[in-house]
Amino acid sequence: MEERRTFLRQSAFLALPITKGKLDTHNSLLVTTMFAIVEISGEQFKISESTTKLRVPYMAGAAEGQEVSLDNVLFSDGSASAKPLATVRGHIRGEKVIVFHKKRRKRYRKTNGHTQRYTELAISW
Repeated sequence: MEERRTFLRQSAFLALPITKGKLDTHNSLLVTTMFAIVEISGEQFKISESTTKLRVPYMAGAAEGQEVSLDNVLFSDGSASAKPLATVRGHIRGEKVIVFHKKRRKRYRKTNGHTQRYTELAISW
């Protein structure tokens, strides 16, 4: 069977093929990559072989260096027996978001800030 390819038009003169996997330009061979979709803390993440670290919502019970099980694999492409492994690299804080409240003509202004906490995971296969 011939693999079906679709084209994405990025400019007036350039059209690149979108294929499953990576296109090896030197040998003109299609190289497939393994990926999985996992659910961590209620959110879904796509993890491929090239993914080395991942920022997920804060995991309060996870200590630095602890192994985290990624049991909830929703979809896996490639080798079915390979499961991704995750190790906690540390806890980080995201970018600060400024929340500004104002009521016009009432001389009321209030500024609040919020910084989200995240856990950084190291992914290995």
